[in-house]
Amino acid sequence: MKTEVGSFRLDKDVMSKLKNEAKNENISLNSLVNKVLDRHVRWHSAVGMLGLVPISPNALTDLFKNMSEDNIKKLAKKQVPLISENVLLLKHEDTLEVYLDLVKEYFTMCGFPITVQEKNSNITFTIRHSIGKKYSLYVEEIMRGRIENLTKDRAEISSTTNTITFSVKE
Repeated sequence: MKTEVGSFRLDKDVMSKLKNEAKNENISLNSLVNKVLDRHVRWHSAVGMLGLVPISPNALTDLFKNMSEDNIKKLAKKQVPLISENVLLLKHEDTLEVYLDLVKEYFTMCGFPITVQEKNSNITFTIRHSIGKKYSLYVEEIMRGRIENLTKDRAEISSTTNTITFSVKE
């Protein structure tokens, strides 16, 4: 990674909080600032452009609670073309590789642990959350639609109450 030297004036309170956070994370202040600025450039600046609205996991649980599985699937299917448009808006191309990178970014930014394993020319993603089975179904249907649109193959996806796992061929 190429770097460039820059100089910024920061509010004293902001600097103090950054120093404390860097110390707590056991990383340098420089590494933390790079991480924060990278997140802003790659994600936070795009949130407004995409019209995304932050919502708590508890609110999502309540919203999905009274929805039937059929209605959740219909809602997820309506999101698939919108997500494709958002990927194009953010990344200027909508390929499987670009989409999977965005999936990692999105769930990481949401604070959901995500693991990625590469084995036998397959990439397997596992996303963990605490929102419940109906949210798993919602994400599963979106992933199925996006992966099948991008690869023309049937997506291998499974979910439990608090995880979604899907595999794609490299």
